Amino acid sequence: MKIKRDSYLQQLISYRFDGLVKVITGIRRCGKSYILKNILLEYGPIASWKLSQMSHKEQSWINARSGLGPEEVGNVPLSLEDIQRDAEKVRPYDHMWDMYYDEFEDLEAEEGG
Repeated sequence: MKIKRDSYLQQLISYRFDGLVKVITGIRRCGKSYILKNILLEYGPIASWKLSQMSHKEQSWINARSGLGPEEVGNVPLSLEDIQRDAEKVRPYDHMWDMYYDEFEDLEAEEGG
């Protein structure tokens, strides 16, 4: 049985580029390892320069660097609202089940669950 953790997952995604280390806690067997494995499978193989390129295309990054040249150092924190809007564009993929998270709902409907 798959337990949906959509709100928790979206909350985690919304904080992905805030520059802080994330600590996932929870009771035993609540899905901590499951979430981390999917994050590592998704982003682990990507080179650091490519991850940097990807993050610099996010609207939150663009807004925080408004008015700065490519080589200028910025000191404006990314807006939480901008980060949340960026996170809404993400369609998380589950590597263990080989499907997108929103497809689980479709599968459950087909199976009558």
